[in-house]
Amino acid sequence: MIQEVIRELKDQGLHVFPCVKKAAIMKNWQNEIFTGEITGENFGVRMGDSFNVCIDVDDISLLPHFEYLKDKTYMVKSGNGFHIFTKSRQVGETKHLTNPDGIKIDLLSKDSYVIGEGSTHYNKQ
Repeated sequence: MIQEVIRELKDQGLHVFPCVKKAAIMKNWQNEIFTGEITGENFGVRMGDSFNVCIDVDDISLLPHFEYLKDKTYMVKSGNGFHIFTKSRQVGETKHLTNPDGIKIDLLSKDSYVIGEGSTHYNKQ
């Protein structure tokens, strides 16, 4: 399954690279393109490429507020929350937000990454 996910992400113009737990093993992951095969258990998905960004919501209880996007973009569960992958017209800076209830919502763009779906660390804190 993980190779299918990686192939789909690459088809969307995203770059992936191997990780150990949540840490990138490439020193220059922001600029280099990993061309090898990912054989480990975890991989990162670099944001900002091909105008791809990720909305990283840390609490699944907020899912109903984003349900309208479900059929319009790629959305997956992650840890205690979910990731929404989408394209933007321009690649801005990454933003870290906290709603009034203290729930973190990150808008991940250039110079950021998320752990890819299917990674063994994906559903762990």
